[in-house]
Amino acid sequence: MPIEISNGGVAAGATSLLSPCALPRVPFVFPALSNRTLLDHLPCMRKAGHRIQIVSGLVRVAVGVLMMTAFWLLSTFPAFRSIG
Repeated sequence: MPIEISNGGVAAGATSLLSPCALPRVPFVFPALSNRTLLDHLPCMRKAGHRIQIVSGLVRVAVGVLMMTAFWLLSTFPAFRSIG
């Protein structure tokens, strides 16, 4: 990266530093911009949205409980640390 900065100036350096941060977010911009249009055209998705939120919330809680249980198991039974 220092070669790009010294050869191309500030613009090339800023581009080389910021593009790895910005490019992974590009695929998420288009669904976010078209979400309202998508929901207007798909009434079944609008109806299922609440259920999807409930299920995803329950999955998040379950993962949290599993993580806390794993931490408790590892602290209570140190032999489990050698498993994986």
